[in-house]
This record gives sequence, structure tokens and C-alpha cells, in this order.
Amino acid sequence: MKKVGKDTFLRSYKVLSNQSFDLFLGAGASISSGIHSGSDLVWHFKRELLSVSGKINGKKFQDLKVEANKKVIQSYFADEDTKVANPYSYYFEKCYPDPLVRQEYLTSLVRDKKPSIGFMCLSALVEGKKINTVWTTNFDDLIEKAITALNFKSCQVVSPDNARTVQNFRTDIPTVVKLHGDFRYDALQNTDAELQKLLLKEGY
Repeated sequence: MKKVGKDTFLRSYKVLSNQSFDLFLGAGASISSGIHSGSDLVWHFKRELLSVSGKINGKKFQDLKVEANKKVIQSYFADEDTKVANPYSYYFEKCYPDPLVRQEYLTSLVRDKKPSIGFMCLSALVEGKKINTVWTTNFDDLIEKAITALNFKSCQVVSPDNARTVQNFRTDIPTVVKLHGDFRYDALQNTDAELQKLLLKEGY
């Protein structure tokens, strides 16, 4: 994959034919729609672990943007963090060991969220036929909501559970590829173990 600068991309964008581009979106894309980032969720998990065990009064640590609150919470995990490669996966599973509980937790975070202006701009690119396929690690439905709201057209979702039937998908409507699953239909892939299982399932 060749990396190009912004100016080169903009010049190429004007010249290349329709649907020459795919777009890849990471977790940060949904923050402006009110969905927490993975790093923010780590603080939620840590607070919940301490609160339920009685080590802190969780009600006094509601605002996790306050550095003083984070400092107190982190004091309980300083040694443990040195042994953790992926804090999001580790503390998510430690806080909610049951995958069904993890899925319900994530569903509650993304349900009823509205697309931000960034997603609406993406929808305009889809409408202009510059982009027809969006790849994302996100499991929310903000991309589909934006496309439907602006263009009054449907789109198709490819996720781990239906990826093997992708040859049956249409090419005349936008496609959203959800690499970690879709909260509405799939068992979500979030912990290291779940992602490893997904890779094995897909033959990687």
C-alpha cells in the first residue's frame, strides 16, 4: 500500500472514476456521536471493578474526565497495568466475563445514537458515487443511518456472520463491512480471545 500526501490525494480524487475509493473508519469516528472511545471505556471498567468490590464509592467518581478521579482509580491498577498488553480487552473481560453481558453493555452504549456531521459528509460522498464500500471496526449503525437519512436509499452490511455469502451481495447499493460485527445481529468481537477466534474462523 502506497502512502500519498493530502495534495496528491485531492488531485487524484478529482480525476479518478466513480467508486474508485473504499474508506476505512476506526473507533474515533463515532466519538463525535456520543459513543465512548476504547480508552474511555477502560476507565469505566476500572471504576466499576473498584466500586462493586467496595474499594471506592463509585458515585463520587462519576466524572472520569477529572484527573484527580483518574489518579485515585489508577492507583489501584498501576502494577496490574504493567502486565497488560491490551487494556481494553483485558479490563472489559475482567469486568464482564460473560460475553452476553459484554454484548448487552455495548448495545446499550450505541443504541439510539445519531450520526455526527462527519457521517453525514461520508453519506454525501456515497451519494456522489465516489465511495461505495466502507470498512469499519465499529459495531454501531451510524454509517447506515447517515446513508439512509441523506440519500433515502438502503445499504447492505457485511459482518463476520454473513461474510461467506458476500458473493450474493449487490453491487448497485453501498456496502458497509463491519470487521468486529454489528451490534444488531452478531456476536461482537472485542476481546483478544474473540478476535483470535474470528481470525481462525476466517482462515488467517
